[in-house]
Amino acid sequence: STAGGDSSKFSFWRNYTNGSSAAFRAAYISNINSDDSYNGSNAQFLGFFTKSGTAEPVERMRIDSAGNVGIAKTTDIVQRLDVSGGIRSNSSGTGSLYLGNTTSTNYNAAAIIATASTLYSPIGRLSFQLPTHGAGTDYGLTEQMFFEGTGADSKGAYKLVILPYGGNVGIGTSSPSYNLQVYNDSDVWHF
Repeated sequence: STAGGDSSKFSFWRNYTNGSSAAFRAAYISNINSDDSYNGSNAQFLGFFTKSGTAEPVERMRIDSAGNVGIAKTTDIVQRLDVSGGIRSNSSGTGSLYLGNTTSTNYNAAAIIATASTLYSPIGRLSFQLPTHGAGTDYGLTEQMFFEGTGADSKGAYKLVILPYGGNVGIGTSSPSYNLQVYNDSDVWHF
């Protein structure tokens, strides 16, 4: 750990593997001032630096003074998590994104779940889920719609289809009996 001037660093050192007793800084965490002049009132950031190859460590992640986290991004961090590049979610072949929460139950307000297709391999399935309420405290996310690829195993031959509830599409009903069934309080249309 080093400190000097207006910044501090917590360094991680590693010995060379060639038998030398010398060491190099592999990574460090450092506080960063929002500008070069420190007057005690400027914003402070926390930077995470890692080394790739023989280059000096480079900042890979930053926590700004508002608590926002930037990954592969050190400026213009405007959300709680701001990422430059792709994000991958994968746990045993399932990727999940949970959004918000309901105010009265503290459950997730929505979810988007990606899995392998149940119809055809090696393509995927994208499920959109919303919370439902059963008797008593029976809360939980329930699939409301999904998209699933189907088709022969050749690029460009896939079709994007909506297959809720056995292949029928329902609007205003959770158990459509026709290819397309629309229901409101007084009328039912089907096609």
